[in-house]
Amino acid sequence: DMDMTETTLTLDTTDGPMGAFRTAPGGEGRAPALLIIQEAFGVNAHIKNVCRRVTEHGYVALAPELFHRTGNGVDLGYTDMSLVMPHFSKLTNGGILTDVQAGLANSVWRKKLVLKEAAPFLATSANVLIECPDGVRLLAEHTPPRQSTGRLAVMLHGWEGSSKSLHVISASNRLWQAGFRILRINLRDHGASHHLNRGIFHSCRLPEMIDATRWVRQQFPGEALYLAGYSLGGNFALRIASAEGLALGLRRVVAICPVLDPEETMAIMDSGSIIYRRYFMTKWRQSLERKAQAFPEDYSFGMLSRFKTLREMTEFFVLRYTDFPDLTSYLRGYAITGERLAPLVVPASILLANDDPVIPSTGVARLAKPTALTIDRTRWGGHCGFLTDYRLRTWSDDYLVQAFASSDWVGSGVRGSVSPLVK
Repeated sequence: DMDMTETTLTLDTTDGPMGAFRTAPGGEGRAPALLIIQEAFGVNAHIKNVCRRVTEHGYVALAPELFHRTGNGVDLGYTDMSLVMPHFSKLTNGGILTDVQAGLANSVWRKKLVLKEAAPFLATSANVLIECPDGVRLLAEHTPPRQSTGRLAVMLHGWEGSSKSLHVISASNRLWQAGFRILRINLRDHGASHHLNRGIFHSCRLPEMIDATRWVRQQFPGEALYLAGYSLGGNFALRIASAEGLALGLRRVVAICPVLDPEETMAIMDSGSIIYRRYFMTKWRQSLERKAQAFPEDYSFGMLSRFKTLREMTEFFVLRYTDFPDLTSYLRGYAITGERLAPLVVPASILLANDDPVIPSTGVARLAKPTALTIDRTRWGGHCGFLTDYRLRTWSDDYLVQAFASSDWVGSGVRGSVSPLVK
């Protein structure tokens, strides 16, 4: 018998954590990989044996648990279809595609590929502390350009992500290869920054993100400034551009899967997969616990596990740690629907996926459509996924580089439009 390793992984998907069974040849070195799709009976003993047989021929094998929406670890026999149907009936083509993308996008293979390609970029990066006028301090990572092109890209991650999120690193490296200086900014209380500010993070802290962007402009006054963000970071990027884009000298903005309507997104997250909701609330709890450890005299949250929904937990913190009178006022405070983007004059592009289960692309109907804004929608892509080929590259990187590299780029259509992209 050949030496092999067996591992049960937990992968992030837009519908919550998904288990996966992985086998790999023992020893060092790279190996080709196969994605093993389960039968109707789950990732059971037979599927695991298929993975082992594949690995005996020198392949890494990964079998994602497609039934994770109804329960991870589903392992059924072949004699009673009545046990299968409650799980099988919940499968959709979009859900399966999302899970396969997650299995690939979050896989150790993609992580290794991204980090290997980005090794020179990461080796050149260094932490910097952004000092805002009101005393707010934000942690960022700065990477000088490979050659001077006079272009600078500020990158913003999503909620409970960081400057080290894989898609942020992947896109930043592509831009760096194209000659950009890169600033990856952590939102307050993200990354290793909980100790920097006494006040707690919330999504309406727009002034400090404008101040942070202004700090970047002041540090590099002669360079063309570009701004990109993912998910909540994309939401921040669009609000920054709409409020102060001209004053900051922004050249162009790209938002990938930005939060459009927080009320709608919260309702979807609370009514969807309980596994996803628990997973995301766990990440938030861990972040809050780090905040309490940094400032024990200011924060004592009690048993955070008492909250069962994001709405309940968010309302608790809004009423106690913000100036908003109620949850609805807070959520509408960072929505970009309605007339929020009407003042936008800086060229901006939004990229959305129709199969994104967190940010419904139908929300674009409620956005203002200034001529500076182009909205591109794709059939597939999930939430910030957009994998393009067997090499596990994401074409949203290409979209971003193309947008920033060309001064007259307008996405797939004309300004003020909503254009479908076929990907």
